[in-house]
Amino acid sequence: MTKFLQPYIAVWLLAATACTAENQFDISGELPGNAGKTIYLERFEGNSPVKIDSATIGSDGRFEIRAQFKGTDYYRLALSNENSLVFIGDSVGQLKITAQGGDLTNPTQLEGSEDSKKLQELAAAVKSLLAERASIFANQQANQEALNQQMGELNTKAMATFHGFIDKNFQSPAALAALNQLNPIDDLAYFEKVRNALAARMANSAYWQSLDKQINLVKLELSNRQQAEQQTADGIVAPEIVLPSVNGGNVALSSLRGKVVLLDFWASWCGPCRAESPNLVKAYQKYKSKGFEIYSVSLDKSETAWKNAIREDGLTWTHVSDLQFWNSAAARTYNINSIPATFLLDTEGKIIAKNLRGPALDAKLEELFGQ
Repeated sequence: MTKFLQPYIAVWLLAATACTAENQFDISGELPGNAGKTIYLERFEGNSPVKIDSATIGSDGRFEIRAQFKGTDYYRLALSNENSLVFIGDSVGQLKITAQGGDLTNPTQLEGSEDSKKLQELAAAVKSLLAERASIFANQQANQEALNQQMGELNTKAMATFHGFIDKNFQSPAALAALNQLNPIDDLAYFEKVRNALAARMANSAYWQSLDKQINLVKLELSNRQQAEQQTADGIVAPEIVLPSVNGGNVALSSLRGKVVLLDFWASWCGPCRAESPNLVKAYQKYKSKGFEIYSVSLDKSETAWKNAIREDGLTWTHVSDLQFWNSAAARTYNINSIPATFLLDTEGKIIAKNLRGPALDAKLEELFGQ
């Protein structure tokens, strides 16, 4: 699933508020076919839009709302949750909207706020990408390989679209919506670019402060990852692990020194891990007598599920777990973000290979032990 496929009413909108001086803001528009209906002006607070004003649409489809906006912020005009328009309220003072057929989601004219125009430009791009995605999945003739290739190409196109939008509009609050489609770990430079550009304009907003906090947390995470990578680089003695064994008592990874050890991170609930079990059983039976051992660290939460999986899959080697799921102390030390994950250690406990599975593991063990 690609990141750009998230619903367009983005999380960042729900967290954004501003705390600067109030500005009078006049909103007017034409929504043919909606005479007598109430249109609401809302500001996002917490996780819900909060109504702050409203107007009755006239017989000619026109409406006017005069509101007090608190600096640059994110608002919504809504006839309903399905028929609404998110826009950026700022110090411009006026916003004029025309929507043929009364469809606020696709205004034919938007005047008075360049930032809101940019937001609509991004919304149109997202809509186009979603339509392409739907078209790909609608092709019943495509096999899985072709489907994966097409989705990969579309994801590449989507990322280029969002990167390009930010590069062009990083000084606009509209760029915040594009950030919502990116991964801050992969695209930290874009997050920092927007945060820095909007600091003077939005530093008092709850969203800007949340963005700043998010960036700092990502930097800490990247620092931790770098440290973990240094600790688990090839040729480095694997960091010690001491965890409760499935048979009771603690077992240290270092207690297996003198053997070639496969340090294996897995869980009973992990499908790919369980699919790899027969390969591990085969390798263990083939090379155990030659000095091969497996030290499996489970990321389970349930002791029963953990023990049942060991029994069902016939896993007869060393098993340990603190039953802390992704918060496992060993998983944090080794920066495990997905499983299965493996580290092959030589007789001195040094890391000599990573993430070997199936034939690749057997080939490496054959290289070490012979036929």
